[in-house]
Amino acid sequence: MVMCKQKRKFLYFIPFLVLQTLLLVSCGGKSKSSNKDPFVSVWKTDADNQSITLPLRSGYNYDFTVDWGDESVIDHITSSSDPLATHTYEKEGTYEVTIKGLLESWYFNNTGDKDYIIEVKNLGDVGWVNLEQAFNGCEQLTSFAGGNTSEVTNMKGMFGAAISLSSLDVSSFDTSKVTDMSGMFSFLWGLSAVDVTNFDTSMVTDMAYMFYSIPSLSSLNVSNFDTSKVTNMSNMFSSMFSLLMLNLSNFDTSMVTDMTGMFSQDTGLVSLNLNGWDVTNVTQNNNVFSSIGSSVMGGTTLYCDQSGGSLFGLSCN
Repeated sequence: MVMCKQKRKFLYFIPFLVLQTLLLVSCGGKSKSSNKDPFVSVWKTDADNQSITLPLRSGYNYDFTVDWGDESVIDHITSSSDPLATHTYEKEGTYEVTIKGLLESWYFNNTGDKDYIIEVKNLGDVGWVNLEQAFNGCEQLTSFAGGNTSEVTNMKGMFGAAISLSSLDVSSFDTSKVTDMSGMFSFLWGLSAVDVTNFDTSMVTDMAYMFYSIPSLSSLNVSNFDTSKVTNMSNMFSSMFSLLMLNLSNFDTSMVTDMTGMFSQDTGLVSLNLNGWDVTNVTQNNNVFSSIGSSVMGGTTLYCDQSGGSLFGLSCN
C-alpha cells in the first residue's frame, strides 16, 4: 500500500517536471540560433508610404524573420522572391531593421533601394555564404561593423562605390574561405582608415582593383596577406592619391600573371618596397608604375632586388 502511494506521487510529479522544462525553454532558456547576433541595419526613407525591398539574391537559402522597426508585424521570409521582402513605411523617417535566422546572400549590386540604407550596425551571424556586390553602390551608407563571415567564399565588390562610407570595421571578418576579393574596397572616397590585418587571404586568387581609388587613405598595412594563390593583381592599389608608403616585401607573387596598372596614379607615394618579388609568370605589366610619385620631389623610392636592377622599367634602390 505504501508502495502504491509512492508510485502515485511520482506519477503526479511527472507533469510538473514537463511543465517546468517547457517554461525553462520558453522563458529562460535560449536556442542555439537565438544566441546568434542578428543582422541590424538602419534605413532612411524620404517620403510617406515609401517601400523598401531587401536585396535577396536568387539561388540561395532564406529562412528569417524581419522586424522592420516601425512596430508593424514581424515578417517571416523564406525565399528570394517572397513578397514579404518588400515593406512599406507609412511615415518618412529612420528605421532600424533587425533580421534573425538564415540569410545566405545580400546583393544590392548598385541597384534597387541601395540609397536608403545608411548604416550597418552589425552584419550579424545569419549564415552568410556569398557577399559579392553586397553593398555595391550604397552611396548613403556611412558606417559598417560586425559579421560572421566564416562560410563566405566571395567578397567581390562588396563595398564598391559606397562613396560615403567613412567608418568601416571588418575586424570580425573570417575570410579563410574567400577566393575573390577583387574590387572589394574600390571607390571608397570617404574612407581614411581601414584595418585588414586580421584577413586570412590564403585562398584568394583574385585581388584586382581591391583597393582601387581610395583617395583619402594615407596608410595601409597588408603585411599579413598570404598571396601565394593570387593570379590577378591588376590595379590593386591604383589611384590611391594620398598613400605615402607601402611595404609589400611579404607578397608571394610567384603565381601572378597580371599586374596591369597595379600602382598607377599613386601620385603621393614616397616609398614602395617590393623586395623579394618573383615576377617570372607576369605576362601583363602595362602601366604598372604609371604616374607613380609624380607629386613627390624626386619621385617614388622603389626598393627591389631584381637582377637587372629595375622592375618594369623603374630603377631599384
